[in-house]
Order: sequence, then structure tokens, then C-alpha cells
Amino acid sequence: MTVQSDVEAKLRRFLVELKDTDRILGIQVCAYKDGQVIIDNVAGVLGKYNRRPVQPNNLFPVFLVTKAVTAGMIHWLADKGYVSVFLFLWKLELVLAGMMNQVGKF
Repeated sequence: MTVQSDVEAKLRRFLVELKDTDRILGIQVCAYKDGQVIIDNVAGVLGKYNRRPVQPNNLFPVFLVTKAVTAGMIHWLADKGYVSVFLFLWKLELVLAGMMNQVGKF
């Protein structure tokens, strides 16, 4: 794996330390800036029962992470002026309220 910067080298040492101290099984970290990959690092193994090393092209099931990704995208869209966060949250509240009314009917 080619280290592209001091930051990536520090990150790599940190990820290896996490792996070596059994604080993680496996991890991928990738960062983009201006459409270019500036950090692409992996460490550890795929899982408790799959001891193959993590590779940059591995996929991880991230069911709980999708909420954070969605929230991040909404903030990004708001920063770019594509969506009003307040309008989005107001509409979301209306949708959820309608769903709760439907649940209450059962």
C-alpha cells in the first residue's frame, strides 16, 4: 500500500495500533478532496470468522452507518443550497406523523 502523505502515514500507524491491540477486527478509511482520493487505508481482518486481511475493495455490511451517511448527505445538500434542512425536517415530521396515525389504527 502506497502512503501518499504524512496524515495517511499517521492514520496507518493508528489503524495498525487499533488492530494490534484488538480494538478493531478490520477497518477501511477512504477520504476524497476535490474528487481525488487523498487517503485510502485498510487494516485488520474481514471478521471474527473470516480472517482474510481487509483489502481496499472489500465491502462491509454497514446497516447502522447508513443513518449517519444519510444525515451527512442532507447536510452536504443543504450547504450546497440544494435542499432546505428546515423544509426537509418539516416534511419528514409530517410523513412520520402520518405513519404513526396509520399504526394507531391497528
